[in-house]
Amino acid sequence: MLIGLYRMVAEFLNTIRVTPEKYLPGWPPEGISAHT
Repeated sequence: MLIGLYRMVAEFLNTIRVTPEKYLPGWPPEGISAHT
């Protein structure tokens, strides 16, 4: 159960990290990203 939940969270974080790069150029906004 916990392993499944962990994998779901990891997949979710991976998705939100990759998706903005594909669909929102210039993401993340300044102030959020440390390396801009």
